[in-house]
Amino acid sequence: MRLINVTDNINGQTGPQKVAEKPVELATLDEGDIGRGVVYTAPHGEHSFGYIKRWNDAYVFVRFHSGDTAAACNAEALRFTVPA
Repeated sequence: MRLINVTDNINGQTGPQKVAEKPVELATLDEGDIGRGVVYTAPHGEHSFGYIKRWNDAYVFVRFHSGDTAAACNAEALRFTVPA
């Protein structure tokens, strides 16, 4: 587990968030992971909080803003959040 500074556009906050050490593994996702919190690390290093909406064979779709739109993300760029 590690602590990183995260932008949360859903709740309008920025601050520290505990995340898992290992990235999300696409092959191990199951229905219980829908709605689970994740942090995306962009190539330039910015961290954004979101919720898993769905996935396919190539991408995990994550909702970063209020509303129904989800962005396609590489699983390697995602870490599950860790409850406090």
